[in-house]
Amino acid sequence: KSVFFNIFIILFSIILSLEAVAGKKCKKPLESRYWVAADDGSEKFWHDSANWSKTSGGKPGKAKAPTRCQIAKFDGNSIANVKLGEDVNKVKKFQVSSGYSGTINLNGHHLASQMNIALHGGIVLVPANSFLQTWGDLYIYKGGTVTASGDGKIKVKKNVRIEGKLTAPGGDHTRFIVHGGFNVYSGGTFIHSNGTVTFSTQRTGHAINIVGEGNFYNIYKNARKHLILSKPIEVENNLTNIGRGKIITLGKNITIGGDLDFYQLGIDSWRKNFTAGNGKVIFDGSSAQTIKSPADFNNVQISNPDVSLLTAATVTGTLTIGTLTIDTDATLDLNGNDLDLTDATLVNYGNLQLQGGETVVITTMDTN
Repeated sequence: KSVFFNIFIILFSIILSLEAVAGKKCKKPLESRYWVAADDGSEKFWHDSANWSKTSGGKPGKAKAPTRCQIAKFDGNSIANVKLGEDVNKVKKFQVSSGYSGTINLNGHHLASQMNIALHGGIVLVPANSFLQTWGDLYIYKGGTVTASGDGKIKVKKNVRIEGKLTAPGGDHTRFIVHGGFNVYSGGTFIHSNGTVTFSTQRTGHAINIVGEGNFYNIYKNARKHLILSKPIEVENNLTNIGRGKIITLGKNITIGGDLDFYQLGIDSWRKNFTAGNGKVIFDGSSAQTIKSPADFNNVQISNPDVSLLTAATVTGTLTIGTLTIDTDATLDLNGNDLDLTDATLVNYGNLQLQGGETVVITTMDTN
């Protein structure tokens, strides 16, 4: 018994020690570590203490690489490129000033910031096997650039704010995860790389606000909190919402080039998670598109010659719409599902295609 008791005491002590280290508070004011590596053409690595100083432009080697309680700063006093040779699991903040014009290459490693990442200059590369993460906001100001490639990943706990340029990772919904809003301001550029932006919104009031240049390729929403549209958006491929949180348009249009899927997973999978308002959902793809949604729409425009309803047999199969417009040479195939336009208007310049077993209720129809 005494042996087991002693082992228990040792393990308990280790746990307490680890908790003490994890809970250790950072000194205030926070200390900064400045990148001061010589720009001599040789490779410079983040973890080499010879490349850091406690002051801007200070003597190299007078400080170790920044840790979780320190701010990593890059400015014009050293424009040398930097590579990660190992993971930087967490710094307090990651800041790049407009004077820095070099490249920060994650080089297949993890770079994480507990607070905001603020990039006024330089280029941050997130190549294959790399992971850029912040528990705050990702600010890419004018002059700042983030370029992901391969299976590189980006995860932002709060908001993405782009005034510079962000090239997103390509691939599925695990590559680029945002827990807050998504903003592309005037002068900013977002390049989707045929990838997916996953919105795992965890607080209310988050919005998509694209004023600058850029569209989405895929949007995948999977969280309980709502997401608001401050401006119209274009999704070149698929728009998916499997979470309980709604997409609220506030009267803004959504243009979709792929499939729309608003079905939830779980017990209450038929709960409606889309609020159309006066906004229009426009299906304008160049290949076949499908609509799978228990939510009611206000205005729908079909501009594609091959659009079909895909409503599961376990629900009523009724799509309720305020105004349904089918453009010339476009087709909406009900695919065996009902269409309720009782309080709506059908404006049909194209084709409304039925299999024969559907129930279609049309009160007002304009076929020009």
